[in-house]
Amino acid sequence: MTSRTGRGRCSSSEETESVSDHEWKLKSQAEKIQNLEKQVAGRDDEVAQLNRQLEMKDDELDLLHGKLWLQETAEAPTESMYQKKVDMWSTQEANTKYYDVKLCRLDDYIDTEFIEENEWESLKEENRKLKAAAATRIGPEFFEELANLKHQFESLTEVCERYEELLRIYSKQIGVSFTPLSKVKKIWKQ
Repeated sequence: MTSRTGRGRCSSSEETESVSDHEWKLKSQAEKIQNLEKQVAGRDDEVAQLNRQLEMKDDELDLLHGKLWLQETAEAPTESMYQKKVDMWSTQEANTKYYDVKLCRLDDYIDTEFIEENEWESLKEENRKLKAAAATRIGPEFFEELANLKHQFESLTEVCERYEELLRIYSKQIGVSFTPLSKVKKIWKQ
């Protein structure tokens, strides 16, 4: 048999050798591909692990920034902060000079939505008893305790405000809106 192109036709042994060579090459290439896929999967795992570590370090950095901010705000008040408080107090004092204190009611300062009715009645009763005790003369221990409670309230309010500010910062960083649960009315601030 002659070929159409003028070349002699390959023998069947040559054809089987070339087919077996092609099969061997295909198998070796398939093995290489499998090895490369395993390497890629291993690298993907390494990249995922590095991304998790990076996220953890970012979280630690955010916490450190928050702690640094708390330390900076907790330091001794500056002269300007002191002056602002003095101005606020003098303004508040000037506003209250013209009003009769008896006209102010406790109900104006208390948010009754969060107080149950029976609690409200018990608070009114306690208030009445305290007024009666005040009329009979209160000792200096009461005023010391009141001053301590006032100081504790102010310091806890400041801590809450700092945490609220941190929550605002963190929520802004992650793109979530932040609304505080309640607005603190500063009754005790002078």
